[in-house]
Amino acid sequence: MGEGLRRLAAAHGIALEYQDAWGHRREASDGVLRAILGAMHVPATSAGEIDDALREMALARCRQCLPPTSVVRADAQPWRLRVHLPASPIGRGPSMDLRWPRIGHVEFGAATSAASQYA
Repeated sequence: MGEGLRRLAAAHGIALEYQDAWGHRREASDGVLRAILGAMHVPATSAGEIDDALREMALARCRQCLPPTSVVRADAQPWRLRVHLPASPIGRGPSMDLRWPRIGHVEFGAATSAASQYA
């Protein structure tokens, strides 16, 4: 259970090792990692729960259309953002409706790309 548990803990921002007061490197035990994950409401008491939690984290990243924050340089155009869109019904392409504070309203359809909007 150790490797999956360590990946799950790291994915949740939990330090896997630390330096004690005497300067010795220490690794967090599986029990401590499970307790911290449990306090974060992440089930991790069995290998199945750990696998399920890792799978759910991967799916959650795919479900998120845009990252919470994206930083681009104003002078580094064209800007590129990775976007996850749900599958479209047959015969329709993906579409988006973006609103930018300084640019305005931009719609993207199946035959439209960001490059063609600003060409």
